[in-house]
Amino acid sequence: MCQVNYQGFGSKTDVLDELYGAVGKGIFKLAVVGETRVNYLFRQDEFIVQHIGIYLRDTYDFNSDSTFEQMFPLGVWSKSRLLSKAEMTVYMLMYNARENSKIAEMFPSLVPVFNDDFRRYQKRHQAGGDFVVYSDVMWLKVPAGMKTPMPW
Repeated sequence: MCQVNYQGFGSKTDVLDELYGAVGKGIFKLAVVGETRVNYLFRQDEFIVQHIGIYLRDTYDFNSDSTFEQMFPLGVWSKSRLLSKAEMTVYMLMYNARENSKIAEMFPSLVPVFNDDFRRYQKRHQAGGDFVVYSDVMWLKVPAGMKTPMPW
């Protein structure tokens, strides 16, 4: 097995939606299926791609030494909701300025959750952990007429 190409996606400034909430930053990878043959005219082996598989690989880890990760946590949560990124920016500016009374007024019952909070939870409850997630593979058939020789 080897890796040739991948495409990262996502950034800390993306809109907070289901994909960002579940993945944040991730990697789309490609897998290919095909057959090899000898091209006698050019005296070389070729690989003919017949199917392309696309899948997501993402790591869920809770390690961070960056100031950005510490300033903008895993989210600002209550039992009933999560702040949007715009709301979280306002919250964290007030949080860092120690404006607790304003926070309590504007964002009652909401608290920031940091990577360290999760690490403490893991240690206390002996549960949770870092892991890698792979999506299902979406296979695409390369049209029969499409030539995709790859000389070795």
